[in-house]
Amino acid sequence: MPTGGQTVTCTGTQTGGFVAPANVTGLTVNIQSGATVSGSQQTSAGNNPGNSTVRVNGASTVNNAGTISNAAPVNRDSFGVNLYGSGITLNNSGTISLTAPAGNAALRVYGAFTSVQGQPAGTTFDNLSIVNSGTINVTQNGNGIARGIYAGERIGTLTITNTATGLISAARGGTATASANAVAAIDSDDNVQSVTVNNAAGGRITATGANTQAIRGRASSFVINNSGAITNTDATAGSAAIALYADDPQPYNSTITNTATGVITGDVRNTDVDNQTAASAVASRRSGTITNAGTINGNLIFGNGDQTINNTGRISGSITFLDVATAGAVAGSVNTINLGTGSSIGGNITARGLGANAINLAGTGTLTGTVTGFTSLTQTAGAWTLGAGSVQNLSGNLTVAGGNLTLAAGSTQNIGGRIQVTGSGAQLTVNNAITDKAVLLAGSNTTVVNNGTLTGTGAAGRANNAGTRVYGVLADSPSTGSIANITVVNNGSISVTENGVGISRGVYAGERIDAMTLTNTGRISATRVGNGTAAVAAVDSDDDVTALTVTNRAGGQITGTGTGVRAVQGRARSYTLVNEGTITGPAGGQAVVIYGAGTATLTNAASGTITGDVRLVDADSANPTNNRRNSTTTNAGRIAGNIVYGAASHTLTNTGTVTGGITFNDVAASVNTVNLGTGSVIGGAITAQGRGTNALALSGTGTLASNVVGFTTLSQAGGAYTLAAGTTQGFSGGASVTGGTLTVNSALNANTAVGSAGTLAGTGTVGGTLTNGGTVAPGSAAAPTGTLAVAGAYVQQAGGTLQSTITPEGQAARLAVTGGATLAGTARVSPTPGTYLPGTRYTVLTAQGGVRGAFAAVTDNGTLPFLIRPAASTDANNAYITLAQQSFTLVALTPNQAGAARGLDAALANNPAALAALDSQSNAALAGVLDRAAGQGYASVADPQLRAGRAFTDQLVSRAYTASFEPGPTQFTLPPAVYAADLPQRAPVPEPRVIETSRGYGVWATGYGQFGRVDGTLNAAGRSETIAGFAGGIDMHPQVGTVLGISAGYGSVDVSLGRTGERAHTDNGQVGVYGGLTDGALYANAALGYARAEGRLECPPVFAALGGTGARGTISGNQFLSAGEAGYRIAYAPGQVLAPFVGFQVTTFDQDRVREVGGGLFNLNVAGRDYLSARTLVGGRLESSATLGGRVFTVAFKAAYVHDFADVGRTITSAFALAPAVPFAVAGRRLDRDRALIGLGIGTLLAPGLTGFVNYDAEVASTDSIQAVRGGLRYNF
Repeated sequence: MPTGGQTVTCTGTQTGGFVAPANVTGLTVNIQSGATVSGSQQTSAGNNPGNSTVRVNGASTVNNAGTISNAAPVNRDSFGVNLYGSGITLNNSGTISLTAPAGNAALRVYGAFTSVQGQPAGTTFDNLSIVNSGTINVTQNGNGIARGIYAGERIGTLTITNTATGLISAARGGTATASANAVAAIDSDDNVQSVTVNNAAGGRITATGANTQAIRGRASSFVINNSGAITNTDATAGSAAIALYADDPQPYNSTITNTATGVITGDVRNTDVDNQTAASAVASRRSGTITNAGTINGNLIFGNGDQTINNTGRISGSITFLDVATAGAVAGSVNTINLGTGSSIGGNITARGLGANAINLAGTGTLTGTVTGFTSLTQTAGAWTLGAGSVQNLSGNLTVAGGNLTLAAGSTQNIGGRIQVTGSGAQLTVNNAITDKAVLLAGSNTTVVNNGTLTGTGAAGRANNAGTRVYGVLADSPSTGSIANITVVNNGSISVTENGVGISRGVYAGERIDAMTLTNTGRISATRVGNGTAAVAAVDSDDDVTALTVTNRAGGQITGTGTGVRAVQGRARSYTLVNEGTITGPAGGQAVVIYGAGTATLTNAASGTITGDVRLVDADSANPTNNRRNSTTTNAGRIAGNIVYGAASHTLTNTGTVTGGITFNDVAASVNTVNLGTGSVIGGAITAQGRGTNALALSGTGTLASNVVGFTTLSQAGGAYTLAAGTTQGFSGGASVTGGTLTVNSALNANTAVGSAGTLAGTGTVGGTLTNGGTVAPGSAAAPTGTLAVAGAYVQQAGGTLQSTITPEGQAARLAVTGGATLAGTARVSPTPGTYLPGTRYTVLTAQGGVRGAFAAVTDNGTLPFLIRPAASTDANNAYITLAQQSFTLVALTPNQAGAARGLDAALANNPAALAALDSQSNAALAGVLDRAAGQGYASVADPQLRAGRAFTDQLVSRAYTASFEPGPTQFTLPPAVYAADLPQRAPVPEPRVIETSRGYGVWATGYGQFGRVDGTLNAAGRSETIAGFAGGIDMHPQVGTVLGISAGYGSVDVSLGRTGERAHTDNGQVGVYGGLTDGALYANAALGYARAEGRLECPPVFAALGGTGARGTISGNQFLSAGEAGYRIAYAPGQVLAPFVGFQVTTFDQDRVREVGGGLFNLNVAGRDYLSARTLVGGRLESSATLGGRVFTVAFKAAYVHDFADVGRTITSAFALAPAVPFAVAGRRLDRDRALIGLGIGTLLAPGLTGFVNYDAEVASTDSIQAVRGGLRYNF
């Protein structure tokens, strides 16, 4: 037999069980893996005899890794492991399995059991522990009890730990016929102080069969911590996953914690009696706390006790409370449900409505199902939704103390108390319909967002008192302190209907509100059915409101319908109303009334419409002196009604439409301003009492079609405004236009001043003195040449301008002054389109009281022709402007144009039609006219004529050079080489030789052409030149070293001027003589000649609009020609000659005078002019002979520097035929007097005595370039 403190180990099979002897404590019993303990020993007697398979006494430990079973259970109780004492621990990693056979009537089986049975009264077993990582299983196949683990009589504390691999199960078999007896995996008696069950993740506690429970019991304190699975899938009555209840009169409390991994399948009951109903007799209440972060697949059922549910997991079923009310000294039930993030409840939440039942929301989630019998629902934080289809029946309040609570569309709230938002930062979002229940905002920083429908109805026949008032949304401080930052957002509908005599308001800012905002994109309406005088308004505020801002967004509607109803009204000390949608009052009634001491700001945006009167006044029905409300109104939309202001100070800025009038009830201290800008339309009069300081300011563009009465000043600082015809405006302090344009088509009764940047126009009347320091422009867009009347004096200052619109027909806008006119500054004309004739006079001012002073300057607006300038004059009662012609020299850009301009001034002085035609042209076009009219072509033909003369003498000097080296009449000696430019007089030979002949004469002929281009300048046009011709002659040798000859020729000259389009052509006849002398290597040659030129010059039309087909003139003149050359020929090698030389070319051209025809008004008389060119040449020749293909060729190159000592200017004097007494000089292009000359020639003997040649020459200067070619034949005989 073991003694205390020993270890007992079973490694095999023990069929008789193991029971520790009485009083043997502290044993350690090890049942090893593979070992089996079965059978039992009786351990108790009496009414409940018991048999234990394993029993140990206090302070012992049982470690089972094998199998403990009741192979042959006996009546009445069978215990697998009996923990008979305090401080005992059972560690089960094996199997404890007990089964009650079918057919038994009262056999009870327990896997693990503890009880004080057999101990003296008052004995308690305490500090018991069961740790299961294996299997504890009981099965009842009969009608008795089966419990996996049971805490029986007088147990202090039992802790059950079921690990991740543990299974604790109980089953009622299919052969059982009675279900009233308990079958549970874990159970406890009512004499147990505390049971704690810890079910780890992976651990399982299960029950199967009818009327079974996974965990049940009556321990005074029952704690369940579940991270695994607690399961009972049986659906029969009485079955549950957890069923905790009370029995004897004592405190009972349950704590159930289901963690995120925990799954409880089956109902959870925490009741006062098992299977409690409303009719059950209750001796003691079991209170409890359930904290669920996992899953509960079942219902939660509670008795009369106080319950707290903390849920962040899933509860698939319903939650039911059998709550009771306070009965005498016995308190009623207090039940609380706290729902957090992740919470899901699949069924309804039901109480009897007898106790104090509250639901608290935090985190995020959606509440579905129906809540019945609860007192309150409060959200403390987070964002919850009362889901679609859900119903909340509350006898008390629905409160948002924090976060955002959303009432989903389709949800229903039946609230006996208030729907209120109380906590800072709290928001209620309404997406459903709430009827006859106001939303109360009772804390600072609270918000309601309505996307649904809030409807309130005031019943007929009820008394008019605070308790019967109807609100859609009410903001009100719940205490003597104030609240601030209240926000109402309406995207849905808020409507109230008053059927009686009470007060109804859609949105009301009530007592002690520091700041509140209302933003509406939906509809807020108030309707009165019948008559009444109490306040009915869509939006209203108390006078205890410090600041209220109402913003009606585009699409938003705020309406009032019925007698005395307003859309918006109130007494907030600072009231801001911004309208982008529609605000509508009753027909013919008031849309907006803001009154009482304070300030108001009304902004009606471009999209906004207010239908009905707007009143911003000191009191609702009067304007007492002790109440003042200042205001600022900005209207860019439409106000279909009147605007009425009280006795304070007000500012109205209007760029929209006001269909009615504007009235100011001003007093002496009032300062009122009306600003009218672009788009402003006022349908009625603008009226003040004339007691205060009342100003009207205009800006932008628009028309004022209102009479203005009682105002002090009118000002305009910019834009363009019109005072409409048929209206009258009076300003006791005067009018000023400091900028922009004010068009007065009305009767403006005010002394008026126009500033330096201002303009006063119109066809109305200025009643008073008009002082002009800017611009006064009589007339209007409809009547450009109309008259502006001044019923008083007109004073134009030094900086002022009187502007008059004029027409070609002689009409002019006019300023008609009844008093005197004092003039200074500027007069300016503004011509309308058309043709203006010089000399036209316009009357721009009349003054019945006389004209004093004069205009210091006269201008136009830049549309008059450049050459027509206005000039001012006055007489006793009038001021005039006359159009004066200016000189064409003003548009001349060059001396040639200036000369022509002076002549044209004289030629057209008496031809206003021609002047008008020319005046209408641009300055650039007129400069072109002057260029074409000047006749530059006549100053541009001299140089081409001089070139033509030189081209002829060049042939003669070249022939003299060649012939000078022929020996005489019977023979001649060919030089070793010749200069090709001097051909055709000599044939090329490869070396000097003597040719015997009896022919002492030579004849020759040559043709030539020149092509030149002369660059233009700003003054003189550029040109192109073409010279072509031919010449021939005969010469003889009087003696050796001497030659004499004669020649004749014809040439043509064509000149084309680029800028002016002029074209000239002449035919030139030429005759001349030439000769030459040689003395060894020295030589000298000379030529004299005469030419006559006849031709024409044609000009395009100068200005086609004035007629003429283009002027034509005859060009003619005589030329006297001379040229010479002397040089020295050096034969530095056989067939090679270098010959330096000097030369001269003196040519004249006596140009005859010309009388043009065909040019109409622009025909010229051109005076004759003599021109001289005196050029010197310094240069040299290089001559060489060579034989190619049996033929001898001579090649010669020439280069020279040329300088002209004569005057190279080419100027003529002309006069228009219509003004011969006004001659003017015109210059052609002045050519550079220095230039370079180069030449290249090739010649060869074609037949005995017959030589052919071709030459190329070029002259190059900075102003022009000439290229020439010539070729010919000569024959010696």
